Amino acid sequence: QPIFDGRQRQLNDKRTQLLEKSAALYSTFFSVQNKTRKDRIQQQIQALDIQADTLQQQSAAYDELLRYYRQQLTAGQLSVIDYITVLRSRTMLESNLITLQTNKQLLINEYNYWNW
Repeated sequence: QPIFDGRQRQLNDKRTQLLEKSAALYSTFFSVQNKTRKDRIQQQIQALDIQADTLQQQSAAYDELLRYYRQQLTAGQLSVIDYITVLRSRTMLESNLITLQTNKQLLINEYNYWNW
């Protein structure tokens, strides 16, 4: 003789189906979000590479300028203040380059984390 369970089996089946759909939606959402995140990180890394190239070109130009200023300074045709000003600018440029490289490494680490 069948015992009436108050449709608990049907309710549990529907609940299970909803949980499965919910898990599938969460999984899809995470996949899309993760792909977007990784694309954004890659774009940021490429932008930092372009900035690093520009800063390295500027650094080479500063090196050439400092070489010229050194010659002028030894000949007595340039003030020490001008030389120091250019030297400080180059030092700040190098500091910016190091910061940029650090940020790039942090982005690479973040990309590797989400790509794991």
